[in-house]
Amino acid sequence: VANYSFNSSCQGMSHWSLTVTYADANEKILPLDQPPTDLVSTGIRLRAARGERQDFQLVAQPCQGLQKLNIVPHQFDSTGGPDFGWEVRQVAFTHVDVARNRDNRTGLFPDPLPPLSASLSAGDSPSYVPAYLNTPFWLTVSTPADAKPGVHRTTVDVMVGSDVPGPAGISGVLCRLAVHLTVLDFAIPTGAK
Repeated sequence: VANYSFNSSCQGMSHWSLTVTYADANEKILPLDQPPTDLVSTGIRLRAARGERQDFQLVAQPCQGLQKLNIVPHQFDSTGGPDFGWEVRQVAFTHVDVARNRDNRTGLFPDPLPPLSASLSAGDSPSYVPAYLNTPFWLTVSTPADAKPGVHRTTVDVMVGSDVPGPAGISGVLCRLAVHLTVLDFAIPTGAK
């Protein structure tokens, strides 16, 4: 597990911070969970076979609300090779009234995965991230069936839309996270026989 923290001093404010944490796809990230305190920056490391999809989460938690926060993955460095597919969804929450889960808790639980259909370049990203609450984003990378085995590198940007200022007018890239995907030397079969 790799975790990231971004801190910046801004005009008109003494200090604000945005914590971005990596989480496995199997983890349930609740709105009021505390982010990890041991932040490291070694990069997000994934493994996938050719033709496989790999999911993971990025969890944003700012100390004040951010308008139009967006997660923008870039293409992997497969020079001359096929493009890897990316999909980004913002994890939504449903209210649970009766505790029927392993934690025996009620309240808001992550469940729906609505797509982020708007692009940041269009200036209409729907994502508002409230202060001190976790906002998980679900990322899926699709490895092409003809991808070259080995380590492929890219970055994922955490951005605020340029048409809506964040804290003290900040816009654009808030932090850039390294992603390392090891493509294994075998492919997932495409269909049942």
